[in-house]
Amino acid sequence: MSHVSLLGAALSMSVTTIGAGVLAIPATFESDGVALVALALIAVGVFTVISIDFLILCVIKLGAKSYEEISDELLGRIFKEIIRWMLIAYNIGTAVGYIVVIGEIFTPMLPVIQMYVPWFSTSSHVMIASWALIMLPLSCFPKVSHLHATSFLAIAATFIMSSIIVYRYFVPLRPIPAERGVDEDIKYFRFSYRSLLALPVVMFSFDCQSLVFQVYTGLKVPTRYSMAKVATTSVLVTSLIYGLVGFFGYASHTPHVHGNILTNYNPLRDHLFAVGEILYSITVNVAYVLILIPCRDAIFQMAYGFSHTHESLDIPNHSNIIVSVLLSLACLCFALMAPGFLFIVALMGAFCSSTLCFTYPALFRQRLHVLGIAPYVGYERYAVLAMYGFGFVGFMLGFFVLFGL
Repeated sequence: MSHVSLLGAALSMSVTTIGAGVLAIPATFESDGVALVALALIAVGVFTVISIDFLILCVIKLGAKSYEEISDELLGRIFKEIIRWMLIAYNIGTAVGYIVVIGEIFTPMLPVIQMYVPWFSTSSHVMIASWALIMLPLSCFPKVSHLHATSFLAIAATFIMSSIIVYRYFVPLRPIPAERGVDEDIKYFRFSYRSLLALPVVMFSFDCQSLVFQVYTGLKVPTRYSMAKVATTSVLVTSLIYGLVGFFGYASHTPHVHGNILTNYNPLRDHLFAVGEILYSITVNVAYVLILIPCRDAIFQMAYGFSHTHESLDIPNHSNIIVSVLLSLACLCFALMAPGFLFIVALMGAFCSSTLCFTYPALFRQRLHVLGIAPYVGYERYAVLAMYGFGFVGFMLGFFVLFGL
């Protein structure tokens, strides 16, 4: 990442944070109501900024450049291995979610697809074909830099898809009858067993802490204060996008919002969504590869004892292909067994995002204080306690997601 301005860094952080999680936000508006989801967005956004500040403090005080290095310095080898495997699990889970999204996007188009390929009769067939023809070959690339040219297209497609969702609320395909306004069905407070999904879904959607180290080193003047401004701006932009897509996606389809908002639209009738979903499928395929390559390289680091980044790894081609194929195959198997996209997002948010984004940064900050490296100042002691509670609640909700859905 080249040296960039604070605003450029904030926008870069926002566009890379806003991924598949945006598709699940409207469903949380449906299950929790507008007001409760808005509170969750605010709370998670605030603690995201604080957690990023704690990570930057670790970078400044320890000279560390990753979660693993900070864990090794402050907590020891056991915690380092735990966080490494958790990062791997998170990446695999997110990759599984991307495969499921592909199946859900193209399922409404099956009547047309079957005219040319009769074998395509279920979403599982779509997932298998997309995985075999696109995802698997791309995931075998040895370096992530080979995909930089398509990354911009993927980011642009995400924002185009989000814009179409908002646009379709104001310009519906079918006019709303005058005697029934959409707004009359909107719920601002709603409590049910599915309301518990809001927190892990929002946690997953704001998960950006692993990007902090690259963004910080790319600043023209890397300081704790400048990074705080970057994090705050990024969270505000991300919250705005989530709020707009979540509310208008929910308001357009209340009270029947699906876990993946795109499945509420029929691309065969709405050609705008047909184009948008095809573009978004590019985003999903590229994102799948971008998140699986670091996961593969983390395995190489453990196997070969490397400590540097994947761009510098000197791995034999046959090893690269074998690990890439096995990882991709495991992701496909999990995707075929998954009950839906919302389940995966909530599960990853509860078990991984809550720990990586809140519990671990709080633990890092506490260790800096205990070791006398950086004593608490101002609100930090209370923020650490709050983040422990936040992370614990999010983690426990994972068992509800796992056994309650």
